[in-house]
Amino acid sequence: MPDSDMLYERQEKENRIRIYMYDNNLDAVVIGRQDNFAWLSAGGRNYVMAASDFGAAYAVITKDKKYLLANTMDGDRILNEELTNSGYELINLKWYEKSISETTISLISGLKTISDIPIQGASLDVNALFNLHYPLTTYEINRYRKIAALAEQIIYKVANGVEPGMTEKEVEILLCEEYVRNGFFETVILIGADERIEKYRHPVPTNKKISHTLLLAPSPRKNGLFSPITRMVYFGNTVPAELRKKYDTLLEIETRVMARCQAGETFSGINEFEKNLYKKSSYPDEWQNHFMGGLTGYVPNEPNQFRNPSAKIKPFQTFNWYLTVTGAKVEEILLTQETGNEIISTTGIWPSKKMEFEGNNYVLPDIMLK
Repeated sequence: MPDSDMLYERQEKENRIRIYMYDNNLDAVVIGRQDNFAWLSAGGRNYVMAASDFGAAYAVITKDKKYLLANTMDGDRILNEELTNSGYELINLKWYEKSISETTISLISGLKTISDIPIQGASLDVNALFNLHYPLTTYEINRYRKIAALAEQIIYKVANGVEPGMTEKEVEILLCEEYVRNGFFETVILIGADERIEKYRHPVPTNKKISHTLLLAPSPRKNGLFSPITRMVYFGNTVPAELRKKYDTLLEIETRVMARCQAGETFSGINEFEKNLYKKSSYPDEWQNHFMGGLTGYVPNEPNQFRNPSAKIKPFQTFNWYLTVTGAKVEEILLTQETGNEIISTTGIWPSKKMEFEGNNYVLPDIMLK
């Protein structure tokens, strides 16, 4: 991304925060979570230990200043590489002196503050920052399109290299190698073979050898943005009838849900719509066995808006509708726009099936035959 685009995007994020502060009579906001820092910094990393929700540095934004608090072993790197030319004042802390949290507490003393991490003197409010992630900026959308397309290219390349007799773990190694080579970090990786797809909704890879059926359901992250997509492979001349029926049912439901996912629709309304589609299918109870999707972006998935009857879908939000029937799963990334929507996780390289509902046409990934 050109430096000017990145700075513009960061300024947009800071403006949203300060408008929120003004509207809610706040004096400061503390950002310590990895996802919110990635959003704020246009894809930057405030972490050392990736397997944590919290970062190694905190951003503190007040009405007229912005600070980066970190230990000396992290502060300069994060300021110079993740917040280049963004105007943050670095508070570099010696590891044996006051902690980052203690220093933050002192900095916000007497200020009405919210935080996305537990900090004494601040109100914990994770949702406030998450809600500011949307609408995605033009730069984010362009970046996300490229990232999601690359994620499908990687899974396609790996799927083409998989053969019966390989283990789920061996497939995991191939995926992770490609992710690292292309700048992704793998946060969630589900790989199931044969009967494990039937037994478990979340098949963490094992040494199970592949016979006929393979499920690939990773959620890699690049520049802070997640690309959760699912693909299925069958080794043989023809997909078995029962698997074909399950997958086609999911494609029908997916098509209708994507068509319904329009700005102005309520989250709860779409959730009920999904349930009813299942109930009218050959698998009426399957909706009970797994979440059915939600917002994605700087988090793999956030389904909790479905519990808010007043929450409405807005333009320039991204969703991953992951729909399952025992033994089969579909999942794509959908971008809503002011009118219509766009699947950003399909590039045309995967075997596909044309689907239509009420004038909405989609080309959706099918089961790959090998």
